[in-house]
Amino acid sequence: MGDLVVRAATRNDLDQILALVGGAGLVTTGVAEHIDGFFVADDRGAIVGSAGLETHDGVALLRSVAVAPALRGQGVGARLVRAALGSARERGIREDVDPRLLSSGEFTSPSCATAVMMAIPLRDDEEVGA
Repeated sequence: MGDLVVRAATRNDLDQILALVGGAGLVTTGVAEHIDGFFVADDRGAIVGSAGLETHDGVALLRSVAVAPALRGQGVGARLVRAALGSARERGIREDVDPRLLSSGEFTSPSCATAVMMAIPLRDDEEVGA
């Protein structure tokens, strides 16, 4: 894990993100449309983690947090979530989940019938995910 870098995703990462997210049993609907809000854990060209922000009218849904099985429990997911939430704060987003997000595939997919909405206030005066 010494060469692992957390960075903003690009369109070139999409196939690997979809495979990772789908392999984790998470919804892939909407990933391509919101790729500009995604971060990846890149291990020498292999995408081993992802986290995305799906934005709707000034609010964001933190979604698709997935880590390759071999790297789970090593803080990769936490690094990705910190990057995504930090980006939300920089964009001026102050709530992580809002009822306006209910049209997201994360909530409309039958596989997400038990999804729970949680809110994370994003304040300027504290480090995100610390």
